Amino acid sequence: MKHPVLIPMVVLFSIFSFFPLSASETLSGFWWNDRVFYEIYVRAFQDSDGDGHGDLKGLISRLDYLNDGNANTSTDLGITGIWLMPVFDAQSQHGYDILDYKTIDKDYGTLEDFKLFIQEAHKRGIKVIVDLVLNHTSHNHPWFKSALSDPLGQFENYYRFSEANPNSFWRSVINSQPPKFFYAWFNPTMPDLNYENPAVTQYILDATRFWLENTGVDGYRLDAIKYLIEEGVQDENTPSTHLWFKNFYKVVKASNPQAFTVGEVWDDLPTVLSYTGDEMDINFHFPLSSAIAESVSGGRANPLLKVLKETLTTFPKGQYATFLRNHDQKRLMNEFKGNLNQSLQAAAILLTLPGVPFLYYGEEIGLSLNRKGMQWDASSPNWGFTTGRVFSNGTQEKDAAFTVSAQTGDNKSLLSSYRRLIALRNSQPALLKGDITLVETGNPQVLAYLRSLGKQHFVVIHNLSEKTVIDYIIPLVNADGLTGKTSMLYPEEISSLDLKKDPMGFFTGKPLGELPGRSTHVFELK
Repeated sequence: MKHPVLIPMVVLFSIFSFFPLSASETLSGFWWNDRVFYEIYVRAFQDSDGDGHGDLKGLISRLDYLNDGNANTSTDLGITGIWLMPVFDAQSQHGYDILDYKTIDKDYGTLEDFKLFIQEAHKRGIKVIVDLVLNHTSHNHPWFKSALSDPLGQFENYYRFSEANPNSFWRSVINSQPPKFFYAWFNPTMPDLNYENPAVTQYILDATRFWLENTGVDGYRLDAIKYLIEEGVQDENTPSTHLWFKNFYKVVKASNPQAFTVGEVWDDLPTVLSYTGDEMDINFHFPLSSAIAESVSGGRANPLLKVLKETLTTFPKGQYATFLRNHDQKRLMNEFKGNLNQSLQAAAILLTLPGVPFLYYGEEIGLSLNRKGMQWDASSPNWGFTTGRVFSNGTQEKDAAFTVSAQTGDNKSLLSSYRRLIALRNSQPALLKGDITLVETGNPQVLAYLRSLGKQHFVVIHNLSEKTVIDYIIPLVNADGLTGKTSMLYPEEISSLDLKKDPMGFFTGKPLGELPGRSTHVFELK
């Protein structure tokens, strides 16, 4: 059967019968499993006042781009959750060196601006979590400056000081006599807090409650949690750290039982699991991020299959955060050396797998520069990000095609495809929070899996190679046939399909005679 060449990303819907899963095999519901999150660096998203810095008012003005609150429109991205990188008063542009845990950074606006942003996001059905950096503060934080100026004062025990230099994480206090050192795991400008001091814990928990109870924020992303409390020479994943976060989790849930916490634990899966459930609701799945990139760039399913198999035997169903890239990594377009088809296929894998997906701002239009201004319109000054002098050099890409305005008018652009993929996930419970069963395809370049919830089932097939594949097989049970005339991504590219089951009542075949290079297909089974 001859099929037309398809643009690399096609979703097909077809109808055939399938045995339903038992109730015990379906996911229990948590609201975060119904969400697609979007990570935003506020400084780089939208400036409202011409000072060159993105701000909360600018972000509010762009909320309709993210989700306009109307399920019947297709011009918004469709995300249903936002993770804001640090918005508290901080020393540097990135915000991970806090100066005040209870104040909004003046570059971003005021507390009232923040509350208004939360309200406007909620009107559109968007949940909001904010970055909470507990491990360290800025070296210019009033606590640290006081500790240096008054070694016998109350703040000296808010940090860890030593007269010796045990290892490279201890930094010298300049011009100190006798010599004195302080502990700072990340760098000398970010000294670690001392959580063996009850006063530190009390203040941090008060700040945690403050944002939950006074602003309507829906939860937190917790930065670098495995480094919180050191024990002797052990500087990560200590029993004291786990014990502290168990108490933290109780405090969060007491303030708001529906509050959501997602942790950054850049480690192996058993370690990530150890923080999941009673310390964090979920944690980021770094091995999965790496495996998606490796399988897509290498055109081989095995790296991803290996991680997926381990994931299925490690985590409670769907209780982990998935992502392609974040602010600490190279952007996807750099990873794939500008290959748009690979970027799109990675997105298709992410948005059809279990877990809670997080997208990094600008990935949907193919940005390759990290922490730079969002590109809205090539015809406007500074690409529509600001009318003033941009806070950082290099906000422009080499091609004006990497803008929201240019891609919005192109039905086959990266942005348009992201919109359709997110809409597909949002509209199908099995893709949001269903079970996954890996399917053996007989071809190392073809990745396939079944997503199921109750009586709803989808088969997802990815051709990871650049070339058309005909040598593959999809084994399914009790299939009466397969017909498809509709595509949610590219309707004009689909022709009718018709396949039958074998005499034994089993369907083992090829839903498509040919899988075009870098294509993804999603068949609904009923």
